[in-house]
Amino acid sequence: CSRAGPLQPCARPTTTTSFPDRFACILGALAAGTPARMVVVSVGAGDSGRQTADGYDLPTRVVSTWVVTGPGQVDQTVDRTEDGGEVTAETCTGLAVTPDGTLTATGCTPT
Repeated sequence: CSRAGPLQPCARPTTTTSFPDRFACILGALAAGTPARMVVVSVGAGDSGRQTADGYDLPTRVVSTWVVTGPGQVDQTVDRTEDGGEVTAETCTGLAVTPDGTLTATGCTPT
């Protein structure tokens, strides 16, 4: 998560974070209306055709981006193109952490 104006990182970039703290920055920014951005890269359903240096297959990626633009205002973009899907963009009013520990936007309308 990075906070805007100019964007300042909420924490050091990492490939893993501890739950439940991983979404604290973006949730706090949304509640306060502080500009912020968070990008999460998750595993897609397909084979990317790439391999690690030691020969393991890499799956496709799904890239989710949330940008807080004001109090209760967040833009969500989900890029599923590498996984055979499309890019969707929505303007939403909230964010919630699901029981399985993922972040989901609520109150969304397509943009």
